Amino acid sequence: QGRMPLGWFSAALASYRCAARGGELTATGALTSMEVPGQYSGAVEPHPSSHALIDSFGSEVLVMASLRKPKRLTVHSSDQQDRRYLVKGGEDLRQDARVQTLFSVINGVLARSAACARRNLVLHTYSVVPLNTRVGLIEWMDGTEPLMAVINGAARSICSGGKRGDDVLKEAAASAVPGGDRGVYFEERRKVEAHLDKALAIVRRLSPRCDLLRRGIEARSVG
Repeated sequence: QGRMPLGWFSAALASYRCAARGGELTATGALTSMEVPGQYSGAVEPHPSSHALIDSFGSEVLVMASLRKPKRLTVHSSDQQDRRYLVKGGEDLRQDARVQTLFSVINGVLARSAACARRNLVLHTYSVVPLNTRVGLIEWMDGTEPLMAVINGAARSICSGGKRGDDVLKEAAASAVPGGDRGVYFEERRKVEAHLDKALAIVRRLSPRCDLLRRGIEARSVG
């Protein structure tokens, strides 16, 4: 994890400055304006003329330490706010976006319930903007921690020797089966897995050749 110049990843974004509303292309093919991501909810008619524009991007990105090295990008917008997004590559974020849409629908149901409203029940949501099937933006949520950071913190508080959370999880998994019974355990596990493979093969033969639900969702996906 560390900070790096934005220009190392995208010279176009590093040099971008908002010139005019409308998104026209310059002679060099550069956009004169871009809207701040995540302003189209699908619940109401959009009014692009009132949408915030990106004035410029922060000069540095924060590279995270997880597997795909996502980058935190800062956006300076025309409404005088700085917004931060996590740029994730190598993943299709359309399903993540659909989950947030589902949470928003649930919030609407909770808001219409007097009992839920009295208890202030609400799911906190965030913006997910798929750019294509391989990269997208996730709204950065301040005051949150990755799950592994929480596990590591708990491991340091209850374990000695400076153990990391993943070490604790591995030890817990290994100790769940007594040493003398591990051979029997893994043999039985292989039998169960083989049985499940056979059952899955039967289900596939009896099922339609295409996943109609998946096809319908993908056909209606945006981005």
